[in-house]
Amino acid sequence: MVSRQLDCPVLFGDGTTHAVQEKAGMSRCDIFVAVTNHDQDNLIGCQVAKRDFGVAKTIARVKNPKNESVMQQLGVDVTVSSTAIISSLIESEVPTHKIRMLLSLRAGQLEIMEYVLDGSSPVVGHQIKEVTMPPHCNVVTILRKGNAVVPRGDTAFQDEDVVLALADLADEAQLRKLLLG
Repeated sequence: MVSRQLDCPVLFGDGTTHAVQEKAGMSRCDIFVAVTNHDQDNLIGCQVAKRDFGVAKTIARVKNPKNESVMQQLGVDVTVSSTAIISSLIESEVPTHKIRMLLSLRAGQLEIMEYVLDGSSPVVGHQIKEVTMPPHCNVVTILRKGNAVVPRGDTAFQDEDVVLALADLADEAQLRKLLLG
């Protein structure tokens, strides 16, 4: 039984309804977490908790990663997508991958990306000030032969540099093409 496994009270009912949330004591909660297998139920449950009971923070499980941004736009504070997490872990383990997402800052639709430059990268040999970056992208640091380099305008990109960049999701493809060709 779930209540014994979690050592907490369990209430059976439709968590998307005001009545069930009220019975569960939602007005005393600081956080509401919705983890059903249905994105729409998790969204509605979070919205009811926020709107009707003033819950400060809502967290929703998301089965379809495409629903994450919509859920955030509709008021869910934090979304957790197991599909996106698994995909990210798999990508980080692929050794020949020249690009890797390190961190997604969903609130601003920003990502910190890692790009591995090689001799064929169009920016190798050019200083940062000579390269026109996409509008919402910035080089954060360069990892070079085990050392972190704080990038300045006169810093030149080199073969085997690992470039960490902050990129708006809308401009990431343009940045990738700029750095990797």
